[in-house]
Amino acid sequence: HSFPTRRSSDLPRWRAIKGKTYYFVNSCGNWDMWIEKGESVDNCRYRVGNYFKTREEAEIYAEKFREIFKERRQNDR
Repeated sequence: HSFPTRRSSDLPRWRAIKGKTYYFVNSCGNWDMWIEKGESVDNCRYRVGNYFKTREEAEIYAEKFREIFKERRQNDR
C-alpha cells in the first residue's frame, strides 16, 4: 500500500502560545521580539507572515526587507 506523505506546507504555520515570545521585522527593517497576546497586532503579523519562531529567521527576512528599500532609495537619485 501507498500511504500519503505529509509535506511541511500541509502543516499549519508555527504560532507562539499566549505569553510566549515570537520575532518579527519592525518598520525600521530590524528584527524585534514580542510577546504573543492574541491581540490584533499579533494576528496581523501572523496573517501577513511577519511572525517567526527564531531570531535567526527574522534576521533573514529583515535583511530582505532592507534590500527591497535600499533599491528604492537608490532610485531616488
